[in-house]
Amino acid sequence: MKSLFLICGAIILTLTSQSFATDVSGDVWGVWTADNSPYNVVGSIRVPPDSSLVIEAGVDVQFCLECSLTVEGNATITASGTLNDSINFCGGGGVRLYTWSTNSAFDYCNFFNVEGLLIGAVRALNSNVQFTNCHFHHNTVIAGITNFAYGGALSIYNSVVTLENCLIDFNWARPLNEEAPQVFVLGGGIYVGNSIFSLTRCLISNNAAGGYRGIGLGGGIYLENTYAVLSGNTVTKNRSYYEDIENDTIYCGSGIFSSFSIGSVNSSIIWGNMVSDFYTYHDSLEITYSDIGDTIPGEGNIYSDPMFVDSINNDFHLLFGSPCINTGDPDSPLDPDSTRADMGALFYDFSTDIDEPSRLPEQFVLNQNYPNPFNAQTTISYSLSEASNVTMDIFDITGRKVSTLFEGQQSAGRHSLIWNAGNVVSGIYLCRAELDRFSAVRRLVLLR
Repeated sequence: MKSLFLICGAIILTLTSQSFATDVSGDVWGVWTADNSPYNVVGSIRVPPDSSLVIEAGVDVQFCLECSLTVEGNATITASGTLNDSINFCGGGGVRLYTWSTNSAFDYCNFFNVEGLLIGAVRALNSNVQFTNCHFHHNTVIAGITNFAYGGALSIYNSVVTLENCLIDFNWARPLNEEAPQVFVLGGGIYVGNSIFSLTRCLISNNAAGGYRGIGLGGGIYLENTYAVLSGNTVTKNRSYYEDIENDTIYCGSGIFSSFSIGSVNSSIIWGNMVSDFYTYHDSLEITYSDIGDTIPGEGNIYSDPMFVDSINNDFHLLFGSPCINTGDPDSPLDPDSTRADMGALFYDFSTDIDEPSRLPEQFVLNQNYPNPFNAQTTISYSLSEASNVTMDIFDITGRKVSTLFEGQQSAGRHSLIWNAGNVVSGIYLCRAELDRFSAVRRLVLLR
């Protein structure tokens, strides 16, 4: 396995103490180097018009409370880290981009622990900017006197913004406090309004929008009046909610909330978000070749457990046998292992071990059948860590056995069985695997 997971593992860094530091405030330009790092932002700073700021790999930028970096007019900022030496922006009021320059770009940058009013870690307004291999982590936006908060990690408006191979996780859009009036908090991870927006191979997870008297919409992503192209992304474990003194109501669009937007979504996994995965309102988004928890019609779309390696511990790579492997948009570029595009941000890499399917599994796993729901025929795959007696039965919802798919001894390894359900009616069925020391059950949905 590789790609985003390994990249993100490299850019989640701990700031180390250094003997030299540079205090900055007011107008800044030129080049910031690792030799003069960390740069302590002791007063808000600005890259003025007709100027440029270049930040080199290994630089740490530490903002004092409420201080921020603003780029405006035709000024530019280029922050270019590397896989092993990222650039860190920590604390304070974050980065504010108010420039149409096409030269502003961030590569291998880490934005974390930013807490701001109204807008989150990065604000792009009337801007043209690109983010690649960046990580937005543990940032918070708080609703201000306007009774709105926009985008815990990114707030984008009237801009052209591209994100590729980025990780946006554990960000929060929330109300100010319990005494504040009722507010709207939009986009726990990303807010995009009135923009052209491209999101490719990004992982959006564990973000939240909501709080006490805070109406949360779009825990992962909130889109409105936007032309959006979302390709090969994973959006999971996000939530949007509203709390008051009497009850806790979960609002729609915990993964993605989109209104009055156009564009496309393909080769993506939008699954496992609290209550609702994808909510659209007066949209014209074409959604294809994606695995979505809220059943949405479209060519190549499926509704099936994506089979993450370890969702509880936030490893969203795909297990062997996942229905998302080699089922992404066939017109998309091939994955780096030269196979058809997978659904999701973290492709299953066959090239790392040609014999991967033949390696012995570490534990017994009964995978979700694929496809599910299905019509007439479905495949049930499972893994044995050791040789065992196996019985694989199908029961209807009343507990009556309708079929035995296999009964006998099987060797350690990966196996699959096909159930041809041509002689039973539509409904919910249970597949039960009985082994010498284990048992497991999966629910199957037959639709004709």
